Amino acid sequence: MIGDDVLERTGCDRTAILLQVPHRPGSLANALAVFKKNRLNLTWIESFPLPGPVGGYLFFLDFEGHASDTRIKRALEALQKAGIEWVEVAEAEFEGTFAAIDVVDPATGEVILE
Repeated sequence: MIGDDVLERTGCDRTAILLQVPHRPGSLANALAVFKKNRLNLTWIESFPLPGPVGGYLFFLDFEGHASDTRIKRALEALQKAGIEWVEVAEAEFEGTFAAIDVVDPATGEVILE
């Protein structure tokens, strides 16, 4: 999460996560099915290949809703149960812009996207 404050619901909230999926056929589709099942509207998805021998991809996902919404909690729990790693990046009222962030490989701590 960016910042120390948990923001109140505004009715126009978005939540963003970094999602790491294995480099296997169907992995991303399986992860995205969780969002469809929970009726969450993805507003942005971007992929970043992970360097190194393990490979795989890190996906930035932005979707409508507040992290405290039942549908979002249920979706994130389903991802975790399926063994799909995710990290919450930001929870903020959408105003058309986002703060810049560095994307870090969770295995090495190396910045892979500035």
